[in-house]
Amino acid sequence: MKKSVIYLIFFAVLFMPVCLYAGDSVMINMSVSAYNTETVKVAVLNLEGNIERYESELPGGKTWRVDNAGELVADGVASMLLSFPDYKVIERDQLKHILEEQNLQMTDIIKNKSVQEVGNILGCDAVVLGNVIEYFSWQEFVFWGTDLSFNIRLVDVKTGTVIWSASVSIRKSSGNAGAALIKACTLLKRDLEKRFEDVKKKRNGRNKVSDGKIRKRRD
Repeated sequence: MKKSVIYLIFFAVLFMPVCLYAGDSVMINMSVSAYNTETVKVAVLNLEGNIERYESELPGGKTWRVDNAGELVADGVASMLLSFPDYKVIERDQLKHILEEQNLQMTDIIKNKSVQEVGNILGCDAVVLGNVIEYFSWQEFVFWGTDLSFNIRLVDVKTGTVIWSASVSIRKSSGNAGAALIKACTLLKRDLEKRFEDVKKKRNGRNKVSDGKIRKRRD
């Protein structure tokens, strides 16, 4: 009987983190009218926030913030967008080179320039902006993982319209910081693909309705 109780406690402790740490999520808002089905040249700027490293000791473990989180997440988002044929993504190294020629810093450009000015400088149709809410690794007793949350939005540089926005949260993901970022971008890519398909279907449906109305009027 005692052995059974011990085994039950052991397995409860072993699987408790899986239950407590579940909760990955992706939320996407998209404007049907603003979404462009033509090829769009996109520049992904460094995300704001969470750029300094820190460590803190906790009872039974510790946490440490990931270095240069805004740049790392932007790199991941840029790589993810490359898989979409409608987006022509400017290489991140090329972006840095363009800004260096203009004597500008990627972390400050959006603070000092309007979206339209940024578009003219970078020669793009849209920019990805956003912020990192949290990006830190943790260790609790024998368990370890990473928390990552960020918000991004794709903005049309001509009109300033937000074409789509997304909030991504990876909660208590087992593995290192890089694995959490890959997971976040994979989930984001999957959900964006679904939303793009939904938007295209809605547009096609509207076009069919419009064509039907025009034909009836002509008849």
